[in-house]
Amino acid sequence: MSLKYWILIIFVIAVCSRSSAQFCMRRYVDGRWISKGDCRGAERMSEMMRDLQRRSEEEKEKWTKCQNYDTQQYYTCNCTDGYYRKNCSQNFCEHHPDVCQHNGTCLKNVTHPYYSCDCTDGSYGKNCSQNYCEHHPNVCQHNGTCLSTVTHPYYSCNCTDGYYGKNCSALVRSCEDAQSALARNDSGGVFKLDIPEVGITNVFCDVTDDGGNWTIFQRRMNGAVDFNRGWDDYVKGFGDLQGDHWLGLEALHQLTKTGNMEMKIEMIKKDGVHLVAKYSSFRIGPGSDFYRLHVSGYSGNATHDGLSYHNKQQFSTKDVDRDSHQSLSCASGLEGAWWHHNCADSHLNGNFSGTGDKGFYWQSSPNPDLLRFSEMKIRKRT
Repeated sequence: MSLKYWILIIFVIAVCSRSSAQFCMRRYVDGRWISKGDCRGAERMSEMMRDLQRRSEEEKEKWTKCQNYDTQQYYTCNCTDGYYRKNCSQNFCEHHPDVCQHNGTCLKNVTHPYYSCDCTDGSYGKNCSQNYCEHHPNVCQHNGTCLSTVTHPYYSCNCTDGYYGKNCSALVRSCEDAQSALARNDSGGVFKLDIPEVGITNVFCDVTDDGGNWTIFQRRMNGAVDFNRGWDDYVKGFGDLQGDHWLGLEALHQLTKTGNMEMKIEMIKKDGVHLVAKYSSFRIGPGSDFYRLHVSGYSGNATHDGLSYHNKQQFSTKDVDRDSHQSLSCASGLEGAWWHHNCADSHLNGNFSGTGDKGFYWQSSPNPDLLRFSEMKIRKRT
């Protein structure tokens, strides 16, 4: 029975017992002799009262113990990272030291599942159980190498020459591709381009001048390379890409045949004056047309447009004469290949150490203005 019920019983019995006892005493006090039998009911009532009091105390004690016991169950523990269970008695990482695979590190977590994994390069998933390169051995195309990374997508590709992109799926066709996609450095240098009809070709990319993306196709800087060469050399290219070189007429044609290229020439005169000539349109025709020059849109500080005289001319070398001169091979006479007309207003492939019109110059009249440096480069017109 509940405590309230026992209290009610005790209250009722107490009232009755008191009334009975008072009646017995009152009859005794009035001077009448009262036999034991007359107070027997009061005595029985008192006995019952004592018994009920004893039992109620026992019930009260039991109820109090029960309440204390139940109250002890009503608590929770706010566990620190990695610990869990009712009394924070267990730590997941300590009890499961190998839960993170591929040398991953188990990190304590305050919420279920009470841990997370700091995975090593290339591994991912709840328990670092997956490695992208191992599960996708052919993700990098064209013989590229899969490299594990610690962040999504958990890999990168080291592409072979001439390819770039996330999976090495794109061809590097220009210095613009090389600069934006490969991003190897901030100063440029030698890159491999996959040039149509030519194949994988080393070129020097200038990524700093005027926004970059320039492909250098001619440079003269110290005279270490002889430019008085035959037709085949000029078609294929020659020289040292870090120094004096000529990229090649066929490569130049393939890079410019779309007609949306611009060209820039930087020069230094013998007296140290810097000259710049820029053309908004530059294109070289096919080999069947002897790589004819198409150039226009001059601007710069050179005070002289040295190429307009040569516009629409075919290329000539000492063994292939395609100039407009009636009786003279300009390439042989001036000791250098060029888009000769009748013969030259400029001659950037001339004899590096030559003098007069057999030298290396941009402006021929009234006297050749000799140079000590030249660099010709192209990029897509924006």
